[in-house]
Amino acid sequence: MSIPNVTRNPFMVLQSNWDEVLWQNNGKAWVYLKHPVNATVHGDITNVDGQSNIRVAEGFKVETMEKHSITLSFPQYCLTINFIAPVAVFSNIHKNNIGAMDVSIGGGLGVSASRDETLVIWDTKSGSVRRKLEGHFGEVECCNFFPSGVVVISGGMDTQMKIWSAEDGTCARTISGVHKRPIRCIAIVDKGRNIISCSADGTVRLWDCGSASEIACLVKDREEINCCSITTINKDLPKEFFCEIEDTDSRSELEVGTENKLLIIGCENGNIEGYHVGCRKQLFSLQLQNPVNCCCFINDRLVAAGCQNGTIHIIDLHETSAPILTDSSTESHVLSMHPSNICKDQPSFWVGFANGRCALMKVVASDERSQSLKIVHELTGPDCDAVYEVTEANDGFVYTACRDGSVRKYKCPSS
Repeated sequence: MSIPNVTRNPFMVLQSNWDEVLWQNNGKAWVYLKHPVNATVHGDITNVDGQSNIRVAEGFKVETMEKHSITLSFPQYCLTINFIAPVAVFSNIHKNNIGAMDVSIGGGLGVSASRDETLVIWDTKSGSVRRKLEGHFGEVECCNFFPSGVVVISGGMDTQMKIWSAEDGTCARTISGVHKRPIRCIAIVDKGRNIISCSADGTVRLWDCGSASEIACLVKDREEINCCSITTINKDLPKEFFCEIEDTDSRSELEVGTENKLLIIGCENGNIEGYHVGCRKQLFSLQLQNPVNCCCFINDRLVAAGCQNGTIHIIDLHETSAPILTDSSTESHVLSMHPSNICKDQPSFWVGFANGRCALMKVVASDERSQSLKIVHELTGPDCDAVYEVTEANDGFVYTACRDGSVRKYKCPSS
């Protein structure tokens, strides 16, 4: 398949602890620029007097520098990136790498799961552990807050899903006995009376939380399913996204809020597929050549998908035969994605990579037929440790979960 509009853009990488060393006398941090065609440019930044006398290598330019942020440019390539250091690092939550994480909508609580099989609720201000959630056998693959912010759902290698109280740590429901392989991702429908699970067994299932019973198998006989994302179907989408629900009399009374929901799934064989949940109808299927590790709706029209080979694909729901944009600037695995509200003018999303980079990217339209991805912010802190999860709360803070076992908290300016 021919992929249109493939871009490879230059990007910069800054020493992970720059915010510590650059506030010292003669403190020095390295920086390099990776170009898709030209040679990599290496340089350094030196704080001569520990205050404001900054010396930078030829070709680079320091635009601004504050306690937790520094903006660097490379005028020759018209590149400017804002690097942001964490305002807090929580290293006491887990002892080993963190594979899953979420933050409540209000931003007060976090939930995370480590490869050491621990699942905990923690305070986002202090990083202190509030509750340990015990009951899974094996690693927890995914964990999410319900919109209420006081209930959590988790899915694991043990093929079980568990619904927890974030207030006292008790398990209210266990959903098991249907999936045959690990549960990789969970989507919550509306307020959470129904949920959707995606599994490595190649199935997607719709559940009622109150009774812990299966309502329907939405997808079956697929390759391993790695990720999913759900949204409400926008009225401006093409007519094929709208359909009549057949045989409404036979629908379970337990099914709530699915009649206008669009689900996308990403598969190990490179497929990304879209489904009308209420109608049980496949709307599109697109082959992306490499395993799809993560996906998200950027807005009600654009979908982002991140692949094992480092490519990022942007898909327009108005034309799903091919991505409208493919970025292959890095070969590092794309491990996590999350939509963002930081860029008010253009659609944007967070991307976490296996090499420790985590960037806010926005889709920029240079003209009616040409679009590209632009890096707005780079989050620093991990030193080549994979960023397995990135999430943005409604209070504007951004959190990352990393292979080094730390949760990092960032404050990013709106743009």
